Amino acid sequence: MRKNGYTIIELIIVLIVITILLSLANFSRGIIKSRKEKMAITIFYTNLKNYRQEAVLANVYRKIVVKDESTYLIYDENNNIINREKLGENLKFDRLNCCKSVYFSHDFSSVEAGTFTIVGRKDIYTITISPITGNVQVR
Repeated sequence: MRKNGYTIIELIIVLIVITILLSLANFSRGIIKSRKEKMAITIFYTNLKNYRQEAVLANVYRKIVVKDESTYLIYDENNNIINREKLGENLKFDRLNCCKSVYFSHDFSSVEAGTFTIVGRKDIYTITISPITGNVQVR
């Protein structure tokens, strides 16, 4: 004859299943955040390349300036702000090891080169602009 209620074995099995499901959800969340960081770095990298290309094609200067931990500004040749951009939610410029600004000129060169150091949750990303060619590289 069985009494109403659950045995200790049934309760332990339910707790084990719940623990496994929660650990899988937490692991997936970490993967998603890592992918968001990499996507934000890719967007920043692409923006730098696009501003370089715009400077060359339109025969103008473009200046990218780090404003604060997560914001950068794009200026035209008359020092007018033409765009304001933000990094991803968990990304910050390393203000100590990061250049403050970069200029792109119309002749494929970078008037002022430098390295942007961006700190994520687990990784540190460096985006380097070559001084002569103005090429943009990510590491």
